[in-house]
Amino acid sequence: MYTLVGRSLESFLRSSYGDAFWQDLVQGALPERASRPLLVHTSPQETRRLVFLASRRLGKPVAEIAEDLGAWVVRLEGVRRLLRFSGPNFVEFIRSLEELPGRALLVLPHFPLPELSVVSEGAEDYEIYVSHRPRGWIWAIAGMLRGMADDYGTLALIAVAGNRITLRVVLEEHAAGRPFALSAE
Repeated sequence: MYTLVGRSLESFLRSSYGDAFWQDLVQGALPERASRPLLVHTSPQETRRLVFLASRRLGKPVAEIAEDLGAWVVRLEGVRRLLRFSGPNFVEFIRSLEELPGRALLVLPHFPLPELSVVSEGAEDYEIYVSHRPRGWIWAIAGMLRGMADDYGTLALIAVAGNRITLRVVLEEHAAGRPFALSAE
């Protein structure tokens, strides 16, 4: 599991900040592994060291880096397509979030996502509870939700408080969503 997280973190940081930033980060956090071009196996401790050093070097809180990582992941076309199968619009996507961990296990059997529970607080307001997993997951999920709201063309307010994400759909058809068809074109 942590190898996939580490590789995702590496790809995100390389694409967002460049190869030189990544190499400098690995040299600072994991000097014994700096000669390897890609991190093949990363432990939870190594992943944490990389994230904390990236936080210091970028001057961003760890939560912001995790949220940016989540938003970046959903821009990957394969991930985006899998998530878009969850609903024809953002509200239906939110309502089907509880099924996401089970669906993810079909594709990544060794990568358990945290359990999600969605509580509707009316037509526009939702609370999404995230089972406790490694710290940072909730921020990455908030980033994924932000990215998917953009993908659907929905204006949504998303905030993290404790083990829950509050989400308000301000305007479901705020902008044109990205095109999506069931079959690849």
